[in-house]
Amino acid sequence: MRLPLLPSLRPAGRRIPCASPLLTLLAVAIHLCPAAPPLLEFRREAVAEHEIWRVVTCHWTHFSWDHLLWDALALVVLGSLWEMRSGFRFWLGLALSALLIPAGIAVGLPDIQSYRGLSGIDSALFAGLACEVLAEKWRERRRLDAAAVAALGLAFAGKVLFEMLTGQTLFVDSAAAGMTPLPLAHLLGAAAGVLAVFVVERPGNAGEKVPNFSGKSSLPQRRISWLPDSLSRWS
Repeated sequence: MRLPLLPSLRPAGRRIPCASPLLTLLAVAIHLCPAAPPLLEFRREAVAEHEIWRVVTCHWTHFSWDHLLWDALALVVLGSLWEMRSGFRFWLGLALSALLIPAGIAVGLPDIQSYRGLSGIDSALFAGLACEVLAEKWRERRRLDAAAVAALGLAFAGKVLFEMLTGQTLFVDSAAAGMTPLPLAHLLGAAAGVLAVFVVERPGNAGEKVPNFSGKSSLPQRRISWLPDSLSRWS
């Protein structure tokens, strides 16, 4: 029996993912060097002293091998799928989440002094990929496929709600890892992924269809007007 969603996650003729596996290996390499995470994690007082690189590098640091395992697995799977489908949106979602999450934590959680982990970026990859596939299946009138993707979205929302209500993570033993779950990071990451899909059009070849929820034929895709031609051809 064919699983209808899996073959369509990767459109034919698209790139082999490179960035997602390499970024995953980077997280593993950093964890293998015990001296690296304290220098790369988000630490409020260090950022205030102009160690700005921590805003980005913190995502690739982790508190334990268990913490790293789940984050790395999600990154390599979700990231590879989205990178194959839409490299531009993948990079946009990655960049937006990498910046938005530390900023949100700095402003919204003033008592939190440090942050590590890829789970916020993983949330962006999941939300962006799910929204893109959901829009595509709805436009193609494949309602069962769309419902399956929507169910995965509800499962993600339930996971975040569980973390908010219990103060525990669903997959990682947060107490053993010595970490405090931050559902805000996952919500901000998911918001960044959705923004990457619906706020900025994905550049593509002339005549390519833009996913939408109208169920009607979509117009040929337009390039992003504010990007140089060399960048607007990325897809």
